[in-house]
Amino acid sequence: MTARMGDGSEGSAGKLKVLLLGPFQIIGPDGRDLTPRRQKANALLALVAVAHRGQRARSWLCSRLWSDRSQEQALGSMRQSLTDLRRALGADWDRYLHIDAFNVAIDFSSVWVDAVALRERDAGGLAAERGEFLEGMDIGDDEFEDWLLLERSYWQELREERRRAPQALPQLPALVEAHPASGAVTLSMGRHRIEIRILEDAGDGETAAA
Repeated sequence: MTARMGDGSEGSAGKLKVLLLGPFQIIGPDGRDLTPRRQKANALLALVAVAHRGQRARSWLCSRLWSDRSQEQALGSMRQSLTDLRRALGADWDRYLHIDAFNVAIDFSSVWVDAVALRERDAGGLAAERGEFLEGMDIGDDEFEDWLLLERSYWQELREERRRAPQALPQLPALVEAHPASGAVTLSMGRHRIEIRILEDAGDGETAAA
């Protein structure tokens, strides 16, 4: 699989990248594709990555990924998926995942997730343009499919909201300082145009925005 380079966020530099918008992919800090071959391992990481605290209980994960199996069988299958993830991530896997007897958690200080960055308004322009959430993922579990349907609706609505919302004005003080004379500067932000008028002889450096 070819790595999808570029993520639109400086916050991803030096981190493991987990891409959920479009086909699932894990990209190492060095740009290598680390995506496990088994879909259940990928689905497990996706379930953990979009949790607001980046943490899921083992029992909850089992109920979404192995809902048709006994608890013992489900736990055994989850252990295999966690082994697949550890092998794919390599010797530094414990920088990215924290696993104990009850929970599986992702360390956001070392992992950048495109969907999470979109939710936190830190995705730049690229994440909002990627494909459907977990595009093409199918693991054959009804509980997971129900979850996935709701998540796809949520992320699509969020992306539409981000596209409609105007972005914050970039570096206004620096912009005004760079244009000390009277006049106007027009900024284009997608469909929005913002004009900044710089007042001549304003003793306090006052600006007016329209």
